[in-house]
Amino acid sequence: MTDSFVFLIAKRPGNCGWLGWYGLELKDDGVVNGFVNGRLISDSVFLASEVMSFIHKAYKTKIAWCAFKLDIHKAYDKFSWNFLEAVLRCMEFLERFINIIMQCVHTVSYTLLLNAQIVGSFVPKRGLQQGDPLSRYLFLLCANVLSYALLKLEAAKKIVGIKFARRGPMISHLMYADDTILFFKIDDINCRAVKYALSIYSNLAGQHLNKDKSFLVFSPNITDSLKVRCPNFFKNWSIPRNYH
Repeated sequence: MTDSFVFLIAKRPGNCGWLGWYGLELKDDGVVNGFVNGRLISDSVFLASEVMSFIHKAYKTKIAWCAFKLDIHKAYDKFSWNFLEAVLRCMEFLERFINIIMQCVHTVSYTLLLNAQIVGSFVPKRGLQQGDPLSRYLFLLCANVLSYALLKLEAAKKIVGIKFARRGPMISHLMYADDTILFFKIDDINCRAVKYALSIYSNLAGQHLNKDKSFLVFSPNITDSLKVRCPNFFKNWSIPRNYH
């Protein structure tokens, strides 16, 4: 059993319900290193900067472009264990390995501390421990499902990403841990396809978009009607029926 302590910190003075508290989880494994061997965080930063520069300078191009910064609400806390297990099986990990991973995930408990006093405890039914060395790798394995869904729609020409050269690779999304930026042509077909991919992933993984912190950036050549119509596609996250 993996037991963690969670300090409760009030968001504002006075009495408040459970939603009025921040939970600060104690960790004893030091600073989490987010680097991958052979890669640099700056690579994604430079690429994102170049794509955004392309969008901002698209004054005279015929195609209007969009950047969609996604913010997932409590990405680690609400992660579906069933989805994680299904992803591991689809990737054909050994059964023994899957059982060990799922045992690590299932045997987690939290003890709540308020003013240095234990006020309760609970055993979660979903979620990954953010900051745990294993959690970030499990999260990335599952986030790859969203990437695959976007690439599949891109291959079907339902999502058109940005190209810097005619023979260059198409860039439709960039991911780093739970941060995702989507780049696509603005029209009804692309917006519908992006919504479909996000809705499928949201329902499978238990992830939900934080609409207050997610935002769209448009190229300057966008028409007023598209600027109004595009955000409306992402207000309702139900899965479209008979999507082709």
